[in-house]
Amino acid sequence: MMNLDELIETEKKKHAAKLKRLRAKAAKEEQDLLLRVARLLKQNEPERFAQYSEEAARLIKKDRDDRSERAKEGLASGKQQDGTSDAAAPAGDGGGY
Repeated sequence: MMNLDELIETEKKKHAAKLKRLRAKAAKEEQDLLLRVARLLKQNEPERFAQYSEEAARLIKKDRDDRSERAKEGLASGKQQDGTSDAAAPAGDGGGY
């Protein structure tokens, strides 16, 4: 039975590797297609290409800013849960010891 389990595991790994290669190939083909479309658009309709380029740059910046803001919020949330926030500590009896 152990041999069968090993064979199954080996085949699963081969299958996963093949799927990974196929996905990478498909992603590269899509990237090549998009690049070619962009070049054709730039060549044939430069004004529209410029408009879309500006819009894409704006969206990329917005996404980057949004991710940064979420990361900052996550850090602030983590600090509050740990009790290490920058907010003033609640007033106590002052003894502490």
